[in-house]
Amino acid sequence: MNRCIRLLLLAAPLFLLAGFAHANDDPPWQLDGQPTVADLEALAAEGVTLVVNTRSVAETAGLDFDERAVVEAHGMTYLHLPIDRERAWLSPARVDALGEALAANDGKALLHCGSGYRAAVLLAAHLVRAEGMSVDAAIERVGRDVARADLDRALGTP
Repeated sequence: MNRCIRLLLLAAPLFLLAGFAHANDDPPWQLDGQPTVADLEALAAEGVTLVVNTRSVAETAGLDFDERAVVEAHGMTYLHLPIDRERAWLSPARVDALGEALAANDGKALLHCGSGYRAAVLLAAHLVRAEGMSVDAAIERVGRDVARADLDRALGTP
């Protein structure tokens, strides 16, 4: 057997372990808690083009900076889909708005709230509605524990 082929065969498992085989599986979004100004600047430099804030109006107003202004100053699109801590504003309309924003976005997206939970529920619901994933697959894909009752509310199911 050719020495180069042998080396490639030996090295292939290392590339798989390093994640090279799944480089294109990275989702076009990320979930996080509240970003700082420095975080937003870094995210813009990393190719994030959409920031979706799911914090309530009161929480967003309590920040020590104007998130929309910082996001837009760095060339990113800002979308505020407020969901209060009781998740009363969690609805299929919010899921549809997220879906429209993600579909129109050409780069990566950051979805956040205070801790990332509300953003994860909204994203999981989007994956079920728009991507056709099962509820379990969507929860696994977002990588966070999501309460079924919250996901049901977002999907408009009893």
